[in-house]
Amino acid sequence: MAKQDALIAALLDETEQLKRRVGMNSSNSSMPPGSDGSAARAKQPKKRSPRPRGGQAGHEGHAQAWRTDPDQVTVVVPEECAGCGQRLAGIEARIAARVQVFDTPPMKLQLTEYRMVKVTCPACRRDPGRPLAGAAPLRPERTRTHRDVGRDVGLKREHEHQPVRRPDECC
Repeated sequence: MAKQDALIAALLDETEQLKRRVGMNSSNSSMPPGSDGSAARAKQPKKRSPRPRGGQAGHEGHAQAWRTDPDQVTVVVPEECAGCGQRLAGIEARIAARVQVFDTPPMKLQLTEYRMVKVTCPACRRDPGRPLAGAAPLRPERTRTHRDVGRDVGLKREHEHQPVRRPDECC
């Protein structure tokens, strides 16, 4: 009888361990989330916040200040009715809404061509094209190679917003 009691106790212990293993997932063990399986992930409900989405009541916004002196004003007038297709040219209209868009102008590289003049000195007959040791180089100090320019353009693109395509160029 003692032998059977020991066997029953061992089986109950094993059953308990197996039940614990089945209930394990990444949230209650050290297992990675990928080992949960799709069914276990689907069962985990998302914790919803009691607050509504978006800006909260009483929060003061941090938008760009409205400017009274825009650099450019464009009036957008529909050409035809979106409902029936009637042409709307010449019909009196009023401004219904105003939107200000702050944008950076497109970056433009400046190309400078340096033209080196070759002159022979009348006194010593030297050609400045072959400067003496320690003399200033023919190439101006500020002349940059294509690698320098490419590097600088890359840095500006990382740190400044440069739109790839403007809305008026779309489609």
